[in-house]
Amino acid sequence: MTSRANSKSKSLCQMVCSAFTILITFQLSGSIAQPQSRTAELSVYWNSPEDHLSVTHGGQIPLELYPPGMRSLEGTPAQSTFLLTVTLRDEANEIIGIAAELEDFSTPLEENKPFEVWWLLLLPGRGALYIHQFEHFPQALEDVFAEAAESGEAWEGSFAATTTLGSAVGGKGRVVGGTGEFEGAHGTVTESMIVSSVSADGDIKSRSRLELELTFKP
Repeated sequence: MTSRANSKSKSLCQMVCSAFTILITFQLSGSIAQPQSRTAELSVYWNSPEDHLSVTHGGQIPLELYPPGMRSLEGTPAQSTFLLTVTLRDEANEIIGIAAELEDFSTPLEENKPFEVWWLLLLPGRGALYIHQFEHFPQALEDVFAEAAESGEAWEGSFAATTTLGSAVGGKGRVVGGTGEFEGAHGTVTESMIVSSVSADGDIKSRSRLELELTFKP
């Protein structure tokens, strides 16, 4: 009886060991499915000046404060900053949300150096996204403003520019996080614009785009 019991015990042990061996083999070979990250793309647009909800700054840029009576930041501790709020549109030009852009002009713009930018996008019913990037005004775009100012006449044409310079790899901006549908999102963003007109006073007509590449961790 003892010999038979020992034999059964040995067989049971072998079965358990075999089961563990099979499990480990599946794990090492990747046969057991692991949670996967998912990706998504999102592009939002706004037209200037039609989609401007508010504009204020400390006088560093030739943009009129909006709406009329908007308080200037000149002479305040925030005079090196710029605040823009806009309505956001999809590719079909339908309004899908609102956004706020904050820029820090601690480095004078005439030096054509990057300045720091934060974006908050709100898409009602979907969620919000927070973005950080560095931007600059390309020299060719500054030349367009200068040409209009010096001639006293509006510049008209089609000028495309990418203004993002970082802070993520590849010269793209960084998606810091999100809420709602965008909970757990991170990734990169590129801001670009197509300018169609610049007045002698610096008023600009353009269509701008934020192109987001999102990754959601499991």
